[in-house]
Amino acid sequence: MLADGRGPVGVYAHPMSQAARTLASAARRPGARGVAVGVALVVSHAAAASSTLGDDARRVENAWVQASQSVTHMKPRFLVAGDVSPIVTRSVPGGCVTVGVIGARTTDFTVEVFSGEADLVKEGPRDEEVTGQQSIAGSVLISRCGADRRELDGLVIRMKSPQGTVEVLVARGVQPAPAFDGVLPERTSGVTAQTERPGAPPVVAPLPERVDTAMRQIRETGGQAEDPVELPANAEGGARKGVVLEAGCHRFVASPALRAGDAIRPSDTDIEVRLADGRVSRDRSFATDAMVDLCLGEPERGDVLISGVPARGGVSLLHGLWAIPRGIPKVWPSGARAAIAHALLHRRWPSLPDEPAWEGMGAGGSTVVSISTEPGACYIVAAGATGGDVRAVRLGVRVGPRFATDNGGGGLEAGLVSFCAGGEREARLEVDAIGARISWMAGAWKVASNPLGMEVLP
Repeated sequence: MLADGRGPVGVYAHPMSQAARTLASAARRPGARGVAVGVALVVSHAAAASSTLGDDARRVENAWVQASQSVTHMKPRFLVAGDVSPIVTRSVPGGCVTVGVIGARTTDFTVEVFSGEADLVKEGPRDEEVTGQQSIAGSVLISRCGADRRELDGLVIRMKSPQGTVEVLVARGVQPAPAFDGVLPERTSGVTAQTERPGAPPVVAPLPERVDTAMRQIRETGGQAEDPVELPANAEGGARKGVVLEAGCHRFVASPALRAGDAIRPSDTDIEVRLADGRVSRDRSFATDAMVDLCLGEPERGDVLISGVPARGGVSLLHGLWAIPRGIPKVWPSGARAAIAHALLHRRWPSLPDEPAWEGMGAGGSTVVSISTEPGACYIVAAGATGGDVRAVRLGVRVGPRFATDNGGGGLEAGLVSFCAGGEREARLEVDAIGARISWMAGAWKVASNPLGMEVLP
């Protein structure tokens, strides 16, 4: 105990396993010096293994207090990918300010010094006035002293992992707070190579040429492209348009005019389509033009939201439409029809014959079913989720010694495989439907037929 009656600072008790207790008992026997070393290693390992994120934050807080720092330990923050969370430090005159952010060792995030508003910070390459640090082993430490401490008034945390919790500590003192290396040695990663800034962004084509290219891509794959709509951007570089969408596959392309007023400005355009039933499709990649595809089994209302274009500028919104292939039975649930149409669109096969040669349905989990095939014929097999909390639908087909599998690209709610039967009269379908309360519909369409022994020339 300390003189004022408080308990010791920075002392932690970690539970030991039975093996550690046995070694500790053996270490107390005479002549057991080697065992004592083993005990120390086991106890150290047990302490590190049982350490939680909260434990690490408290270790840092206690170490900083012992170093004569005034420490503020903020509430933990749970963030998902793309979230931006501000840190308010309230600098005081004189001394140094240290900000430490700690997450799980596998959590990936950045802590950035941002001069604008936090809600306008976007994912992607940064402007010149935005600087920051990348987390290493799940932690970031930034210190500033004297007049430079005001730089930390505009910090934000940007989560890059799918999700994670972070602890935030702010210390003020005459000197910077101790580094994490001495307090959390298990997070020490050694020297990190410096990354170089990328070069200038590529030169993009003029707006009319970009719009014409997008329209040509839609029409070359059997879609219909409406004339683009010109939308004005607001002061934040955003635009919005309400839409009524019929059943089918839709593509929206947002192409900004890179001139706002008398200046030409770069653009990182984002687009998302929010449907009335709560579904959202978005493109948040770093590019001048943004594109989003979605397929619907029945008509829906929604809103198209565009952001990231030059403020007060203009943006062209192009809408393309593909009908659901007539070969997908209309009696199938709308969710399965839309999912399979989406998979076909992304494989540049937006049409199917009139009727499937085989069709079936199933529930969540793994299902294996055999279907009859015509020797020499080639097929497309597709399976799409009809509803439920879908995580993935995977599809594989085994024909004799050959096995074809879906490599993705058509979304998580459908799988699609093409194969040729050769001399086989039977194929085995393997459907993995992952999710809760999930069901699926599947079909096999014959798309070609060649006599056995006939060579198909390129």
